[in-house]
Amino acid sequence: APQDLANSTRGSAKSAPGGAWVAADTSRTALAHLQGFDCQGCANLAWSFAAIGFRDLPLMSAMSARALVMIQHFDPQGLSNMAWACATILMHDSTLFDAISTASLSKMMEFLPQNLSNLAWALANLAVVNLPLLNSIAAAAIRTISAFLPQNISNLSWACAKLDFSHGPLMQAIASEAHARSSEFQVQDMCNTVWSFATLGFSNAPLMHASSAQALRTMSQFDSQNLSNMAWSFARVGWLDCPLLEAIAAAAINRLAQAKAQEISNTVWAFATLEIPDRPLL
Repeated sequence: APQDLANSTRGSAKSAPGGAWVAADTSRTALAHLQGFDCQGCANLAWSFAAIGFRDLPLMSAMSARALVMIQHFDPQGLSNMAWACATILMHDSTLFDAISTASLSKMMEFLPQNLSNLAWALANLAVVNLPLLNSIAAAAIRTISAFLPQNISNLSWACAKLDFSHGPLMQAIASEAHARSSEFQVQDMCNTVWSFATLGFSNAPLMHASSAQALRTMSQFDSQNLSNMAWSFARVGWLDCPLLEAIAAAAINRLAQAKAQEISNTVWAFATLEIPDRPLL
């Protein structure tokens, strides 16, 4: 049955190792039975293929056509999963995205934080600028920001930065929540959030203090990109934090062998911009 196919592929996506092999076999069967897939089956199958990195464009195109017929019956999770799947495999289907956007606007009050962040991330990953939808996502996120997980906050702020979507009330809500819960943030989530604010030109003092304190506590977990992004972010908004920058410099020296040229360039630019002559690093 179509739903069984979707569920088995979703299970293999979550357990990973043999996922790609299962997906290749499932793809052929799914194409033959696509007209039997309901909304949840389509969304689950698309999500599953994307989650294991299986890029089957003929199947995704066929699922897109099937989804379009039923799009008004998709629930928020189904809509966000379809968008996320397309964005993850970089499938640019403007007709499907327009339909997802229209359907999402009519159901935005039902969207959960995970749905909102996944939809925003999908728009950003495919560089789809839809201001009515983005404004609707922002309004919904502001209402429910306390229920967002740190990764949801990170993904939403990253999406805003990538799309150059400067929504003051949303950024203030994100900053307040990230500040209050900074100790819950993983290194990548905090770095992405701070980078996003800097990219949009937002400087929020409580967030900068909280992210600095969290970074100092977790500096041993930073990789070269995290170090570069954090230094660049503070320099981008002109925020001088000597203890943090000293810690970044020491950690960057130890990771120079693994750093990419752009990461080294960004770190050096940050120290030069903030006029920090760190001789061992420079």
